[in-house]
Amino acid sequence: MQVELVGARATDEKTPSPVGPAMSGDNRRRSERVMLRMTMIIRVDAEGQEIRGEAETQVVNAHGGLIRTKVRLMNGQTFRISNPKNGLEESCRVVRSEVKEAEYYSVGFEFDRPSPNFWPIVFPPADWVEPVGGRYRS
Repeated sequence: MQVELVGARATDEKTPSPVGPAMSGDNRRRSERVMLRMTMIIRVDAEGQEIRGEAETQVVNAHGGLIRTKVRLMNGQTFRISNPKNGLEESCRVVRSEVKEAEYYSVGFEFDRPSPNFWPIVFPPADWVEPVGGRYRS
């Protein structure tokens, strides 16, 4: 599997470059965002039928990310995302979905629980590390 990193350090040893402060201005995030492009597999249960499709990550963090996919996902819909790089799978919920270009949706999602180890980031931002006491910033 080819992993294309844009401004982050992952298993291919590229230089880290987080995407802005995690908690600045009106665009507040629970954890710092990192640009990462890699192919993921998503599975959606649509009226009793499983739909599988590919998605490409755009930006990720310990709590979710932004993907580009041909699979139509609606706000509030749940789905599962698989990381072929490390074999992990997590359940998620769509927090934003919009058409960005012909045939593709831009989908913001959050994990059901924080999953900083889901992404192949060798040196994750400091706020991705689970604090003492086991609670992430909310």
